[in-house]
Amino acid sequence: MAGPPAAPSPPGDGGTPLGPLGLPRPPLWPHGQLGRLLGLFAVAVAATVLSFALVSRIGHALLPGGAPAPQIRLTGADGQRYDVLAAAQGHPVVLEFFETTCEICQREVKPMCDVRRKHPGAVFFGLDAARESAAAVSGFGRRQAGGCIDWPLLLDPNSNVLRSYSVTVVPTVYLLTPSGRVAYSGTGEAGVAGLDAAISSLERLG
Repeated sequence: MAGPPAAPSPPGDGGTPLGPLGLPRPPLWPHGQLGRLLGLFAVAVAATVLSFALVSRIGHALLPGGAPAPQIRLTGADGQRYDVLAAAQGHPVVLEFFETTCEICQREVKPMCDVRRKHPGAVFFGLDAARESAAAVSGFGRRQAGGCIDWPLLLDPNSNVLRSYSVTVVPTVYLLTPSGRVAYSGTGEAGVAGLDAAISSLERLG
């Protein structure tokens, strides 16, 4: 005679974890979801690394020392036409690419004015890198650091000069020799901070 039927196994037998109500606890990650999340994470990490690598390369793409300086013939915010290399007339030339809304550019106006006063033999030009209006650029010159900017601020409406000097960030500064070659270049606060020593070195050579 057959015995009574076996009682059903309680949920969770066979290794399935039970929840607080005695019901099977669902898996932490549904089937396949963990793999997809790990894949997305790997893609995000790779994209971040690639973007930093690209920015690093772009930031160091300035014209090298000794390279011929591209011609700059632009109209200033004052309405005058300037031929930068011709106007230098055998003097060192300092170029600063800026934007009126750039906070670092605003902070660096006073250091640039200090360098200008220390090296009166150098010819300074500012070049707007954001295709801004003449009124905006003129206002920048009047407002910043008590209006100490006494050099022409040029407009580059088609960004042709911006591209020819490989400018990708502001501020970017260049020092050109009296013969029209790149003597120094830099970006940001460090770039401006290096101008004084670079001009002094060039003046000693001259």
